[in-house]
Amino acid sequence: MLRGMVKLNSLKVDPQRSNEGVWFDWTQGVRLLIARIGNASFDSRLRELMDGEKAAGNEDISRENLTMMAVAETVLLGWEGIEDDDGEPLEWSVETSYALLSDEALADLYKFVIIKASEVAHYRFKADKDAAKN
Repeated sequence: MLRGMVKLNSLKVDPQRSNEGVWFDWTQGVRLLIARIGNASFDSRLRELMDGEKAAGNEDISRENLTMMAVAETVLLGWEGIEDDDGEPLEWSVETSYALLSDEALADLYKFVIIKASEVAHYRFKADKDAAKN
């Protein structure tokens, strides 16, 4: 049985969107800028972290923790709508990104980031009709 045909371009992933991220609505008005998991920066950084821990003979840090560090640096690239406890906008930084992702009380944040970063459809080239709207 022959199924519908798909244009080759609709299957291609846009390297710019993969590396620079796509905005997603999370919860309570919070928006997150999320790059694709497995982008070149992520792969390189995770490899560096793993090699560094191995060279240091540090077996205490889990692969999950190293992955979380790489995600904080190369996948969760920004946010809007988050304030600190004083009501000031919380600025993105690698340190703050890691602190939020590793906070057990914010486990849903890490899960959301990983899920969205893994959904390849968000990182494909936009169709011509979508690009014309923007």
